[in-house]
Amino acid sequence: MLTFIKNLLAGSKRYSENLNDQETKKRQSYANTKPGNKITDLQRGNEYLANGDFANAAACYRQAISQYPDFADAYINLGFVLKEQALYGQAEATLDQAILLAPQSADAQYLLGFAAHEQGNLDKAIQHYQVALAIKPDFEEVYLSLLNALFDCGKIDALKAKIEKALALFPLTPEFHFFAGNMHYLSEKYNRAIECYQRAIQLRPDFYDAFNNLGKVFLHIGNSKYAFRAYEMALTINPKSIEAESSLLFLRTNHFQPHPDSYLTEAKHFGEKVTQMAIPYTEWSEDISDPDFVPLRIGFVSGDFHQHPVAYFLESILCEIDPKNIQLISFPSSSLEDELTTRLKTYFSEWNPIVGLSDEIAAQKIHAHKIHILIDLAGHTTHNRLPLFAWKPAPIQVSWLGYFSSTGVAEIDYVLADPVSVPES
Repeated sequence: MLTFIKNLLAGSKRYSENLNDQETKKRQSYANTKPGNKITDLQRGNEYLANGDFANAAACYRQAISQYPDFADAYINLGFVLKEQALYGQAEATLDQAILLAPQSADAQYLLGFAAHEQGNLDKAIQHYQVALAIKPDFEEVYLSLLNALFDCGKIDALKAKIEKALALFPLTPEFHFFAGNMHYLSEKYNRAIECYQRAIQLRPDFYDAFNNLGKVFLHIGNSKYAFRAYEMALTINPKSIEAESSLLFLRTNHFQPHPDSYLTEAKHFGEKVTQMAIPYTEWSEDISDPDFVPLRIGFVSGDFHQHPVAYFLESILCEIDPKNIQLISFPSSSLEDELTTRLKTYFSEWNPIVGLSDEIAAQKIHAHKIHILIDLAGHTTHNRLPLFAWKPAPIQVSWLGYFSSTGVAEIDYVLADPVSVPES
């Protein structure tokens, strides 16, 4: 949580300390006045916010803005509330106004970056985070978000430079050791990555993300036993974790060969988890299942649109598809690209990355493209986005190519296979 939000949840102490003498005198004159002055409205909004009452908090901030249109703090706090409500467009408009009033507000720049980040606009997010750090070089929360955005973009050089600065400023913050591990993982320096994740866990023994990524590294170097332990620890820390449970399912099918019945039980448990997190597909407002619609719009969700067996196999099939009858739309879940990516892009009419988007926002994005058939190419492998399928963004959903066991997600209607990939037995 933002430092400034921590302060405002405790009241308006920060603001009273930062006001100049003239503003302090004004506030003293407000002390005995009725609600409707800007300080009272701000404080009341902060109290509502502290109790999680976003609607009344927003109403108070809007009341302050209506009477005092130049009250930057109210715009910033309102922007935070709108961001928390996932009303990112409104949050951006509000925070743009805050920056006009207070150009040196690191908080407003950070919140604008966060709103852009949540909408998948990583370049814009990075720009705002960097401005926030230029204003306030020791803004710890901004470093965390910036590193996350740089990691999602795969910008290793920029990531390395920022991590070094962050660790110099905050050597005991476990998140920065965690991001150092991510950087080394991207650079294929796996032993260094393990050391960084272990250091993060030393600083915070219940660091879920560090255990989860430690599992990824062990899995990548072929140490399935240690990977299994790391994922189990991650799931113990966070029993609601989708990613750790998905990784354990992958390990069970590819390394430990469980009995099919036991695997299916665990896969269904995973599916029930993601279904509970999603709004049923019946709540989508539009029906796009018209069988006469031509061309047929087929969407693909994958993190493997690069040099990977899935991509090579996919390329050999996409080149045979007639674009007059079938329109292909991609939804990459990884930012990794190479020369194979360039070739694949020529077969798709649209290229719509969902990196950094929440499952809900990603599902909304896919649904907005009026996809008829949505195909998952990952299953429980790396970069999978199985939870978004629980939102049922397309009327027909299929698992194909990247995984040949059940995903457990009930909203996936079919498995596309042949007697080689899935023998009759």
